[in-house]
Amino acid sequence: MQHMIINPDISVIMAVRNGISFLDQSIPAILRQTFGNFEFIIIDDGSTDGSGQLLEKYNALDERISIVSQENQGLTKALNTAINRAKAPLIAIQDVDDISLPRRLESQIKEFQKDSSLVLCGTGSQALNPPNKKVLRAQAGVICENQILRERLKYVNAIRHSSAMFRKDVFIRVGRYCESFIYSQDINLWHRMAQVGTIKNIPDVLLHYSNYKNSVSNRHTDHQIMLSALSCTLYASGYTPVQMVDAVKNIHTKEDIIPCIHTLKLPEKHFHFSFGMACLQRGRYKAAKKHLKKGYHLLETPALKGRLLWALFPIPIMKLIKTAYFISKKYS
Repeated sequence: MQHMIINPDISVIMAVRNGISFLDQSIPAILRQTFGNFEFIIIDDGSTDGSGQLLEKYNALDERISIVSQENQGLTKALNTAINRAKAPLIAIQDVDDISLPRRLESQIKEFQKDSSLVLCGTGSQALNPPNKKVLRAQAGVICENQILRERLKYVNAIRHSSAMFRKDVFIRVGRYCESFIYSQDINLWHRMAQVGTIKNIPDVLLHYSNYKNSVSNRHTDHQIMLSALSCTLYASGYTPVQMVDAVKNIHTKEDIIPCIHTLKLPEKHFHFSFGMACLQRGRYKAAKKHLKKGYHLLETPALKGRLLWALFPIPIMKLIKTAYFISKKYS
């Protein structure tokens, strides 16, 4: 048995809500990390599928694991609860349906040790096919540089949540996960962290993430994208971390988002452009075309112009090009 770590360097955080079918992949992947000085805090957020019993079995095998059971409060509150309990100065996020590769924690902590200004670090990732856990598609280009990431975050998320590691003191300073964001809580946190320190991605693939139709991202796509686009618009409009949290305090449902934009007099074209970029990222080409047209004037770089033209191709041609691209990347 691996004994409890008294002074961990990293607190790994995972929230579980009816995730029993994924736990036998995600938990062992963390326990097999090449860097072992961590604690693993898992919130059982009101599971009803037997996840709690399986979590207790893992807890008995490895004392680095700490289980907290609670009534269902949602992912954002569960993550805040876990991080409030964390002992380590660095927080690593692990989604229940994703798999961290063995060198993930080791690679990320080295980046923080090298750069005291670094506040947030993600990694490269690849999608998995849930039935057989094989790589579903090749990795798209990973943006690694601080300044480019900051610009990219004006429009769309560029750091995968389940690959993220960040400093706990900075997390507290910028206001934790904003509980008005029941989805897209990650990009909203990145927007606030990007204002107080350096952010980056490690280009190496250190995470395999599931891409299945019943995931939170796929079941609540419109609400998630609207919240993401709102956060992008606030960030691009120069809102500070405190102002960003205060601006969304009255958002409780999807229907509150558009009135919030009007009340704050935020640039609607930026909201639509961010919405379109997120749709493009998810392969929703018709929606991407509709919203990107409304924000055409926001194009600042050849890369963004290229992505917009890509989205404006006729839909069947676009799918053919995208498929050919991923096949060429995988087998080249």
